[in-house]
Amino acid sequence: MANENKKRLMEFLASQENWVKALEIGAYLGISERMVRKYIKLINEESGHSILSSHLGYKLATALVLPKKRKRS
Repeated sequence: MANENKKRLMEFLASQENWVKALEIGAYLGISERMVRKYIKLINEESGHSILSSHLGYKLATALVLPKKRKRS
């Protein structure tokens, strides 16, 4: 479940153009703000800081933006 949430967190951030607060990420994933911060810490430890953080919230580092999913026709 943790790996799935980390993947969904990354996909969610990739779909956002602006900074996103932990509260909004948590609401999207159905988890607490504390778990959001824990997942972000784990992702950054595993990938070398792919998620930026500031007082504005969180954002993917620009060089690491995930490709958008293609719509199936």
